[in-house]
Amino acid sequence: MPCPVVSRDEIKEGLVHASGSGVPEWGAPVAYQTFALFYRIVGDLVRSGCSVVAEAAYLKEFSHEVTELASEADACIVHCQVDRGVAMQRFIERAASDPLRRESHPDAEIIAAMESSAFEWERYEPMELGIPVLRVDTANGYEPTFDHIVAFSGSR
Repeated sequence: MPCPVVSRDEIKEGLVHASGSGVPEWGAPVAYQTFALFYRIVGDLVRSGCSVVAEAAYLKEFSHEVTELASEADACIVHCQVDRGVAMQRFIERAASDPLRRESHPDAEIIAAMESSAFEWERYEPMELGIPVLRVDTANGYEPTFDHIVAFSGSR
């Protein structure tokens, strides 16, 4: 089922690159600007009757906008997960391999929090919105399979 993908990180990176400077810190003004633009774009697509994949690391405590959008759509959550060690290794590799990413993401700060056990992993658990949730283990491909994910998402 083809449809647009709206990526919060790509919007953030676009805003930082357009401004010519980034302050890679958690909660920076650009983070709030990013989420506002992300929700506006996703909302416009939903209200236009368009299917959309809204990709982001959603934080449970910031569920207001997601709750509102989910009430306007036939929504579901596909929650990708791996164990913490694999997640941290992937994060470290991505931070090291993408120098442009460092301008818009506080990778060093996040890695330090992960390594010191200060990172709040539970904040990234799926939001409880009363909509279907599919947990997908991405440690080695997709489990359940990609076809199953597509069928789950398309059955809405």
